[in-house]
Amino acid sequence: MEKQAFIDATPALHHLPADALAFLRQRLHVQQVPKYTQLVPLGGVSDRLYFLYAGLARSYYLESGKEMTSWLAQAGALLCVPESFLAQQPSREAIQLLEDSTLVSFSHADLQALYAAYPGTNKLGRWVAERYLTLYSEQARWLRATSAEERFRQFITKYPELYEKVPLKHIASYLGMAPETVSRILKKKN
Repeated sequence: MEKQAFIDATPALHHLPADALAFLRQRLHVQQVPKYTQLVPLGGVSDRLYFLYAGLARSYYLESGKEMTSWLAQAGALLCVPESFLAQQPSREAIQLLEDSTLVSFSHADLQALYAAYPGTNKLGRWVAERYLTLYSEQARWLRATSAEERFRQFITKYPELYEKVPLKHIASYLGMAPETVSRILKKKN
């Protein structure tokens, strides 16, 4: 069930030949992972591409000793640190689970084997890269083009379930503001 959810959620897989999909299915790994697990630790290599079947995750990096949340993800999202995954180099970002989660994943080595055995599957890699590039570009533009209050309001409207589940310090960091700013916005709202 979880493996099929990954395949259904990945448009690049929809038109692959049955033998390529069978190859991939054999290499997909399903696991239950507890809250606060570091899927990719700072300085570790992002060697698996994860599909978050159920749960909640965030990515963060350190800036002046403080954790800065770069993204939040809920069920249906793909998780990796792109530059670390693609180059198989130590990561400057970490991925941490914020809830007990169910993950479907495959390794970088299995992805390379899939590409070698079925050259048409290169579309999968391109789709993942394009998806991450688009998301990061949209997020950067959004952070530059809106006020702190507007970002917070839009976040609550667009992601009410994240607002309910994610600690405010992580939401504030993701939105590029201090927790005190969020507190002021909330006081003003009330």
